[in-house]
Amino acid sequence: MNILVSTICFVNRNKPGAEIYATFAQRLINDVMTKTPYDIMVTTNEPEHFQNDKEKWGDRVIVRTELLETHRLVVGVFNQLLKFYTIKNIDKKYDWVLYLDCDAGLTGDWVVSDVENKINEWTLLGHDFLGTRTNAILRDELSQHEEMERIHQEEINKGNTTHYNPKTLFSNKFTFYNVTSENGPFEWFDAKLPSEHVLLAKNDEKMERMSQIFEDFCFKFETQGQFPVTVDMEAFEIGVSAKLAGYNIGDFGNDGLFHVIKIVCNHNNWEKVKY
Repeated sequence: MNILVSTICFVNRNKPGAEIYATFAQRLINDVMTKTPYDIMVTTNEPEHFQNDKEKWGDRVIVRTELLETHRLVVGVFNQLLKFYTIKNIDKKYDWVLYLDCDAGLTGDWVVSDVENKINEWTLLGHDFLGTRTNAILRDELSQHEEMERIHQEEINKGNTTHYNPKTLFSNKFTFYNVTSENGPFEWFDAKLPSEHVLLAKNDEKMERMSQIFEDFCFKFETQGQFPVTVDMEAFEIGVSAKLAGYNIGDFGNDGLFHVIKIVCNHNNWEKVKY
């Protein structure tokens, strides 16, 4: 079983200090090289940061240069939907792709037999895509969003113009993509919306289909102007893209995430910074 770890590292030179994300990615490379037998691919607009890693680790480190000639680096703070690059045009020699944020890290050495046994277990359950927070279902999230909107409008109609609408995690997505329980798109409704920080997907025809759908979302997302409606929670586009591509999403579970693949988000952000 061959696994590719895949991440993005796009440096925004308009934000001084943002090149620290390359440092995070270098730490992730070191984690993968020293704690697993697998390869890592970094898609980046500044490949020079990873020359030493290439020289040290050879072909196990793949640096894919993407200068964003057809996409925007920034929508709001950053274009989070650029993550579609991590699953686009993946070599068929890899059976699975493990997406990680570049500041994530591995807390210990992988036991290959444990990893393969766990993946086989997930496969037997019918899952070819794994994530966390998979109990977030679009239909349920939409119902909560519309109920909050209804209550908010009632308060406004009563003259309570200062009423605060807390919204839901995905309210801005429903607004931007014009998703309603009355008009759909109904084929989105049973999509699971997994956390966007760590994802594992089988590399087959579904992955290429998902990357195309995800990139289409990115093009739409990039039409926003100076004051975008939505800037984060890309779990929405990931989940819908995976569903439309035909993936069956399962959950890593605490054992799978923390004890088998041993992933912790922000693990390599030692400085605790964000740009």
